[in-house]
Amino acid sequence: MRLAPLLLALVLAAPARAQQPLLPLADRVPLRDLIEEVVEAGLTDEVRRLTELLESVGEPALELSPSRLRWVGAALKNESKSVSRAKLRHLAKVAYELAATWEPRLIDVAPQDREPLARAILALDDENARAHTMLGHTLEAGGWATDQTLRIAELGRRRRAAREQADEVEVTFEVDRSESEALLAFAKGAIQVRAGGLLVHSDRPAQEVEAALTQVVRAFQYSRYLSSGSLTPVRENTICEVIWLANPGQFGPFARSLVERGELGEHSLELVATGVDHLFDNQRRVFGGWPTTPSFQSCLLLQLWRKDVGTNVQPSLTAGHLNGVCLDFWGAPCPPIFATFGGAGAQTRSPDEAREGIADAKAVWRILKTSLPESREFLAALARKGSDPPWSDSMEPAEGVIVENDLLKSTWVVQYLIEQGRFQSLLKQTRSGQRGKHVFAKALGKPIDQFEKEWRAWFLEEPQGFAQRLERRM
Repeated sequence: MRLAPLLLALVLAAPARAQQPLLPLADRVPLRDLIEEVVEAGLTDEVRRLTELLESVGEPALELSPSRLRWVGAALKNESKSVSRAKLRHLAKVAYELAATWEPRLIDVAPQDREPLARAILALDDENARAHTMLGHTLEAGGWATDQTLRIAELGRRRRAAREQADEVEVTFEVDRSESEALLAFAKGAIQVRAGGLLVHSDRPAQEVEAALTQVVRAFQYSRYLSSGSLTPVRENTICEVIWLANPGQFGPFARSLVERGELGEHSLELVATGVDHLFDNQRRVFGGWPTTPSFQSCLLLQLWRKDVGTNVQPSLTAGHLNGVCLDFWGAPCPPIFATFGGAGAQTRSPDEAREGIADAKAVWRILKTSLPESREFLAALARKGSDPPWSDSMEPAEGVIVENDLLKSTWVVQYLIEQGRFQSLLKQTRSGQRGKHVFAKALGKPIDQFEKEWRAWFLEEPQGFAQRLERRM
């Protein structure tokens, strides 16, 4: 029998039968009671997490919404209260007991509901053996091995192998008398050292130049592994030409000589006066009186990156990535990155203002320039107090250049993306010619604020389970 068109339309438009909640009301009530206690303790972030957990196990969103607003509002008012160790111990005990109460349901629920229920149990108690076993996790010396931890461990093994390969890369050099007339006027014994697409003129000893370039080439290859998946040599046609002065004090006079030769604009001398350590001449050659060898190496690595990868990569990703590589290889930061596509030629404020900001940043890097672990320790101290800058500040910094704590935050966001195996795809997905939070949110598939929470949990090594997080506070 055929249904009349109107009747057929009504049948198709009728809502499907409501999905059964993951847990019945009787099993959800104790979680509501726990949230009430957490509200009294003023643990606002935990209130938000537990409310999300309550919804995931079946609390109707419409019914939960008024309670959610009330709970968060009350928790914010209670944040100034101190929470005793006894209270934290009590709340953790309640969480353990609730997870144990839910555990038998792993057998009772439908097969398709076992995985989400197991994850809900682990959100309360990340050490629940039955939930881990249900998810196929295995207990190892370092804890429960999940699909995610195994994948991350494998990515880590590959990175370490690539790093070892990069450290063994052999670099071939050609050393001759320098062809830079401007440099020879300052140092008649100046040499030029060529290595593939690199050409460095310097009045330093050849061995010193070769040692510095070897590290740059190795760092570049490892950088390309992290950003593309394979060690990539410096291309022969890259042609990156640099003049590296042995005496930083000669930078100003040398720049003045280039102005007199017509190879540099007069305005460049104003930049030298602000404290910059390198400039570009009219032929796009880099020349400078870098105060240290690592600062020279960091600048050269940035030039290679721009020539090989291009300038339409998001500046916050360039800054975070290259700073991590520089700290890893020679314990010095990368140069400040202008938060515009195209580098310093498109900065959002005047050259004088931007360069002054760069000079001011040096004091911070006296603390942070030694290693990745030390930079993490510094940022973690800020993050625990909630005073680390949002990553979004690096996407469009107010002053147009990524320096200081913004640079450090970008560094550790990129380290997180690399560990999770998401850095390469994010590089590609955000090369749209646009900037801003919306570009990253679209590529990540989530709001930046949510991503920031995930990063913070990783960076501060927070336990996944509510009970374990409370025990860490004790």
